[in-house]
Amino acid sequence: MKSQKKNDWKQIMIWAVIILILPTIWNSVFSKHNVTDVRNKIKNYLYQKYGEEFVVDRIGTRSSRGQAFYQARIYPKSILGTNKEWDEYYYSSASVIKKSFGRLGGVGDGYGKVKMNIKAEKYLMPKVKEIFGEKVKLKIDVKYKKREKSGYFVQYLEENFIQQLAKVNDDPENNKLELELDVYIFDRIEGKEEKKRRKKEIFEFVQYLKEVGLFKYLELVIKIVDERLLTSSYQKYRKRFKYGPKQNDNVNGVNVELPSRKLIVESSKI
Repeated sequence: MKSQKKNDWKQIMIWAVIILILPTIWNSVFSKHNVTDVRNKIKNYLYQKYGEEFVVDRIGTRSSRGQAFYQARIYPKSILGTNKEWDEYYYSSASVIKKSFGRLGGVGDGYGKVKMNIKAEKYLMPKVKEIFGEKVKLKIDVKYKKREKSGYFVQYLEENFIQQLAKVNDDPENNKLELELDVYIFDRIEGKEEKKRRKKEIFEFVQYLKEVGLFKYLELVIKIVDERLLTSSYQKYRKRFKYGPKQNDNVNGVNVELPSRKLIVESSKI
């Protein structure tokens, strides 16, 4: 009897181990996918949706609520070789549902959000240049939200900025655009008159945003950046200012450490 019980207990343990490792075996043998297949599926989907070729890289696996899926970084092939290539503003992600037996499910992506921001930039840029001049850059984050039956606003991943703006102006009670807008102006502020002019320009731009219906849910940041930071020699001198020898000086009664006057004069000329 003891021997029979011992054998029964061994069988129970064996089956327990099998049950525990079965999901691992199933996933490794029957759910293995080729990364190239995943990449091609996402590329084809994006081309059909947006009409242009995309780079699909950094493919990995994730899971949410028990559903496994592949996730990849995506960005348009057209930005390769431009100053946009390393700018995350133009990146997004895409995912493919991971199924058993090597099958791949549907594809989803978030690039519509990038398209929305780019279209908002194209819409605003002519007026921005008219007011602030040609040396400007915009960074925009647009969220389109629609009121549901529950009364709460829910965000939708739309890409047509003009269309959504029209909805907001036609029915502001049930539609809204939340806009985070950074305006970079590459110039120098020299004297009180220049400050007054810039304040007047900012006021004019705010009035414009009110007129087109983009002021109600707005976060606006105006940054005036010294245009000398764009010169090729800036990085070289920035390091010398930061890490080079310092000298003590008195500025308005306060002792401070400054780079040598020779270095300041040299960098200003260049």
